[in-house]
Amino acid sequence: MRASYENLNLILRGLIAIIVGLSLFVFQEWVIIFFTQVIVAFLYINGGAKFVQVVMWQRSNRRLTEIMMQLFVASAHLMVASWLLLEQDFTTVFLVKSIGYYQILMALINLFSFSLMVKDDAGNRVDVLIRALIHLGFGLSSLILPTAINSTLNRVGWYFILLGLASIMDGRELSDKATYRSGRRRRWRITAPIWFTLLLPDSTIQKFNQYFTNKELDAQQFVQQNREVYVNYDPLALEVFIHVGKEGFNRVGHVDISYQDKVYSYGNHDIESRQLFDLIGDGVLFVVDKQKYIEYCMQEGSTVMVYGIHLSNLQKIALEAELAAIKKDTMVWHLTTDAQRHDYIGRMQLATQAQLYKFKRGKFKTYFVMGTNCVLLADQVIGTSGMDILALNGILTPGSYLAYFERESMKKGSFISAKFVINEGIYQEKHIANQ
Repeated sequence: MRASYENLNLILRGLIAIIVGLSLFVFQEWVIIFFTQVIVAFLYINGGAKFVQVVMWQRSNRRLTEIMMQLFVASAHLMVASWLLLEQDFTTVFLVKSIGYYQILMALINLFSFSLMVKDDAGNRVDVLIRALIHLGFGLSSLILPTAINSTLNRVGWYFILLGLASIMDGRELSDKATYRSGRRRRWRITAPIWFTLLLPDSTIQKFNQYFTNKELDAQQFVQQNREVYVNYDPLALEVFIHVGKEGFNRVGHVDISYQDKVYSYGNHDIESRQLFDLIGDGVLFVVDKQKYIEYCMQEGSTVMVYGIHLSNLQKIALEAELAAIKKDTMVWHLTTDAQRHDYIGRMQLATQAQLYKFKRGKFKTYFVMGTNCVLLADQVIGTSGMDILALNGILTPGSYLAYFERESMKKGSFISAKFVINEGIYQEKHIANQ
């Protein structure tokens, strides 16, 4: 039932995106003005409703701080709506300039990744440079060309059309009549801008945690179904773990892979090498027993999303070859300072006896949160199965991986054979039941 609903939802969203894209070709900035008016109407209605709520709250003796906050939010809605109504022409210019600055930012990120790859003598770096130059060209055209508005809106129109077609293709693959092709090739995907999925793992895990404390029927049904899947789960050879930290860039999420009961995790784990607000540092790979790692995650209060992936024998051979190729570029790393021992990597190694490695060469030698990150290494390994998560912007985040896995898990015959969430409570239940 859920797959059928999601199937129709994806196809409908795809059709809407295509209509928006075609409208941008034909009507140009009038489309932006129309959507601005829709937003204005929404803000006026919502702001007015909040003012009514303030009046009702005054009669129910609500706290003054709550009333003042609601009054502030209502006033902000009306002020923004009024400003947009008076400056409708500015919204088109603002949108075009924002797209230009976004693509300039993507160009700078890719150029920085390219410079790191040159420093580390990594292969395939020309692709990164080409992406950077394309972003730079489009970004500058949106900022300085006399035809910036028309050219940018045409480009956005193409983006919506391609995004819509991708959504329709995904919707068709969710159909009951669709069949999964285990030997498919990887394909490039048109993905949403990274800001839309950046904090998706954090918000998803928060939602899951709310389910576990919610007494409503739907929440309890989800918890029970999740518990049954986890308790009856027969571990597969390959699993993907997605979880988040509590602060800083850790809230963006982290991706680990587990193969044959060994977890492989890559990250910026050397506190002594971190630079640029922890954006870059020496890339560290650790390999650890899966059970010990999950136990440690539970002790740390983490909630982990697990996806079990079915592999054919040929895919297992290809994956093992990729893991061997990656480990060939590594050397054993030992913690040498108190700062390292007291940081996450030191605490985790003490609890799990994990093996630590640094890279001697290659693109993973230097970790970069927006480039050579945990998702890129996981994708390079499990990409041997034909997963088509490759993003045109060249930047993979845990959020984009989570969105892909959620969509893929609903396809008939998907290679994702199981998915569930583990938190401390559910883990303890299974642990006690197995004793």
